[in-house]
Amino acid sequence: MNNLSDITDDFTFTNYKHICSYLKSKYVLLSMEKYFSADIKNWKIYAIIRHDVDRYPSRALKMARIENSLNIRSTYYFRTRTHVFRKDILDEINSLNHEIGYHYENLADSNGRYEDAIKKFVIDLEKFREWGIFPKTISMHGSPLSSYDNRDLWMHYNYKDYGIIGEAYEIDSDKIYYFSDTGMNFSNSKGNVRDKPKNIGKQVSNISTITTLIRFLNVNDNPICISMHPDKWSLTKLGELITRVENMLKNFIKYLVVKIRNN
Repeated sequence: MNNLSDITDDFTFTNYKHICSYLKSKYVLLSMEKYFSADIKNWKIYAIIRHDVDRYPSRALKMARIENSLNIRSTYYFRTRTHVFRKDILDEINSLNHEIGYHYENLADSNGRYEDAIKKFVIDLEKFREWGIFPKTISMHGSPLSSYDNRDLWMHYNYKDYGIIGEAYEIDSDKIYYFSDTGMNFSNSKGNVRDKPKNIGKQVSNISTITTLIRFLNVNDNPICISMHPDKWSLTKLGELITRVENMLKNFIKYLVVKIRNN
């Protein structure tokens, strides 16, 4: 295990490897598929690692290689946007034994038209299958600029009818602490519009930075789920600074959109 003093608050791949090494030393690590399919009722301390690939699929590949070097299997949810849905990258991540799922946004794309949304969902699933990848779990894309929550699609349909065993946001949040790096912090509030379970239960106050998260994990004895977005992480500190500025601008736009929507 890396010394905790090696970990800083920079969202760099070096720090991500430190975090993975630390998690592996203390927790049983699970993919989302494993969480939904295994009998884990008596497992006390485990960590689910998942990734929503919103942009920059090459960064997802870097994370996948880091995890594979540590013999960690996690889950990568890909949007089907052309700039994200790249066969070469999906093929390599699949070859590294990671789970690949669909990061769907069909209800927002269809402006709330449920029939159109489910048709597009089926078409997009088939895109994965044509490449020899068979998603077992899915994760909604937050679509913060839309008034539609993509999870509401399942108020009218059942994803299990399409070969899916679980939705990433349907973890048991009364028992599992949930953390996301949305907004480049782990507070589940700043810059985070929908990237969390709807009825989020277990919460920890005063968790924001990487180091405060690690300090909590060091004393925690409950299961956790960590959602990491590859587009938030960079190879160098300069790249991290640029990403952080981009993120601040995105958060400001999200804030304005949500404020206008709620007025």
